Amino acid sequence: MPLTPRGRELMEQLAATVPPVGVEIFDARSARQFAARVQAPRDLTAPEPIAAADDATAPVPGEDFRVPLRVYRPVSSAYDQRLPLTVFLHGGGWVFGNLDGSDALCRRLAHQARTVVVSVRYRRPPEHPYPTALNDARAALDWALANAPGMGVDRDHFALAGESAGGHLAAALALLLRDHGGPKPCFQLLLNPVTDVHQDTLSWAEYGHGHVLTREYLAWCVDQLLGEGWRDRPLPRYAAPLRAPDLTGLPRTVVVTAECDPLRDEGEQYARRIKHAGGTAAVIPAPGGFHGFFTLWDTLPVAAEVSERAFAALREGFDDAIRLTRSRDARAATSAITPAGQSHG
Repeated sequence: MPLTPRGRELMEQLAATVPPVGVEIFDARSARQFAARVQAPRDLTAPEPIAAADDATAPVPGEDFRVPLRVYRPVSSAYDQRLPLTVFLHGGGWVFGNLDGSDALCRRLAHQARTVVVSVRYRRPPEHPYPTALNDARAALDWALANAPGMGVDRDHFALAGESAGGHLAAALALLLRDHGGPKPCFQLLLNPVTDVHQDTLSWAEYGHGHVLTREYLAWCVDQLLGEGWRDRPLPRYAAPLRAPDLTGLPRTVVVTAECDPLRDEGEQYARRIKHAGGTAAVIPAPGGFHGFFTLWDTLPVAAEVSERAFAALREGFDDAIRLTRSRDARAATSAITPAGQSHG
């Protein structure tokens, strides 16, 4: 499905807000100044109703630094009602983005998926190169789980979510937790994620110019993240989730992709690899969508439809995981009170 006239108009508006890094701008400071002068099209009618949106900070082990966070709790939920948790990582090519930029998305996520959302303002490269952002994400998760009772959070059921570069960090965090015996997420929701750093797919060839996210932009961002010359060095662990040798043991996954996004193919490939490894993964495609379309739900029909499907999938994933836990606990309780050798009938 080609871009609609309205979709093309919005895409061009969004593209005009992307700093021309690697072409006209080459340093992060100037790029951030450019980004601060422009504003992406949102056209949101009103923020989603939220019971609370409170700022907090999480300590990073071994460092004199606390990660800025924002905690969202949906309305109509008493604090004695435990809700599942979603840790959200914003987009912006790792170099850009902040809590305010993802505020509308996190409010909608909390409201529609019935989840407490912890949005993470991870430290950004090049001042803080990889894996600083990943470590900050882990610190934020650990803080949220440690403080779960006070936030009305069910610490046994949590998801990782992220958009674009934040999707990359969410996928990397899922791998890190699996490999290091960390807490186990029951879901990951990846919105137009970066899952590779090599730009060698057909969708990059087709949409890598003139469709918001350009080859030059992402190549520059990856250089900031991994350091110039990274191609001549072994790729750091988790820096390209798609290229991880083992994708077993990952949580149930939903990947949102957009037809006219150069990241489309690597997102779809990541979901396929999880399925081939025996996991559960699905793709929600956005026909006529483009990179950054997801939050234009009040202006672009495909964004409204896809965002609703994505958040419904997360809510369903939580519901299924909670039912499974309750069923397992009930069986364990029954076994504990049944005398040895006595049947249940």
